[in-house]
Amino acid sequence: MVLGRTVTRQRIPASLVVLALFIGSSLRWFTMMATSTTAAAAAISSVMPKIGLGTLLLERQQVRSTLLQALELGYRRIDCAPVYFNEDVIGDVLKEQTIVNRKDLFIVSKLASPFHKQEHVELALRKTLTDLRLDYLDLYLVHWPIAFHYVPIDPTKRGFENEDIDDSDGGKNIDPAVSLLETWRGMEDAVKKGLVKQIGLSNVPGKLLHELLLWNDLEIKPAVLQVELHPYLQQNRLVKYCMQRSIQIQAYSPLGTPGYKEDNEPVLLEDLKDIATSGTPAQVAIAWALQRGTSVVVKSTSKAHLKENMEAVDIVLTDGETNKIAELNRNYRFFRPKGKLLLLHFDTLFYCFLANLIILYKTGGDQRVPCLARQRTEWQDDHYNNALASTQQDTIL
Repeated sequence: MVLGRTVTRQRIPASLVVLALFIGSSLRWFTMMATSTTAAAAAISSVMPKIGLGTLLLERQQVRSTLLQALELGYRRIDCAPVYFNEDVIGDVLKEQTIVNRKDLFIVSKLASPFHKQEHVELALRKTLTDLRLDYLDLYLVHWPIAFHYVPIDPTKRGFENEDIDDSDGGKNIDPAVSLLETWRGMEDAVKKGLVKQIGLSNVPGKLLHELLLWNDLEIKPAVLQVELHPYLQQNRLVKYCMQRSIQIQAYSPLGTPGYKEDNEPVLLEDLKDIATSGTPAQVAIAWALQRGTSVVVKSTSKAHLKENMEAVDIVLTDGETNKIAELNRNYRFFRPKGKLLLLHFDTLFYCFLANLIILYKTGGDQRVPCLARQRTEWQDDHYNNALASTQQDTIL
């Protein structure tokens, strides 16, 4: 009874109730994911230094002098990986140095391929923490999106006796049963346990990243994607895609790379000599990357070059420099597979497809590598292309 009148209650169809609950939960999920992504990106952008010191191909005897010089020059982000086989030496220097406190450092490491199963992620991470003499990492990346068969390790023993964790054995060690989604769940577990503050990906192409983001049970979205990026390989669509989703792009080999460059390959810094007016060719390459909103990983053992690279943060390129650098794009990768699969072009084929080809080659077609533990469909490719529809124009941000 309301104000003396009888009110007849009408039953709401169950289908409408279910629909309302679905819409409500979906909106809450999208809001939560958008908020968490934006918050994570904002958090990492505010604390992660724009320029980091790379340690790939840094010889063990070079670590101490290089790292101490870098810290004295203001480097605070150190980019490491177990497959560089120098984390234990880096850890010794970090422990002994008195230049900077741990809380002011931003230490990055990566998950090696033999430890992609969910239950192995923490094991590998604890091994890295032991080697680096740290209690936590600021950022942990999946180094490559292809899993290898497990290699036993002792997380309490520092260093490696051999390089088995980086040996694919011509594809024989690839494990087709482990998906990137399973690996990511292990990465999320590491954050929950306080072993790492942020997690991300490395060497993951756009389609595979997009497929991962489609999963509605992700609790933590990638904060960073680290890829090869320089004026020869500008990856404009990927950069825009990540920026639209508040994923920080980290560029490795921003100067090209002398470490893996063959004799007949182009030299980026030579091409930049006729373009650079705001600084040295190396400084202009780094400044170009920073102006696009990406961060960089640079490596040098020379104190002069370390200083030169760090000073690029204050350089602002002219429109003329920017326009000329845009013309250098040739989709050219220095880091690429060798051997019988060299013909594959990574600009159009994603890495799980590479793994598929290796397995098909080795098994005669009896096995398949799951990208995210399910079959790819035309819908997935269409969905990715639609997501990129607003980023088709190949221009520099």
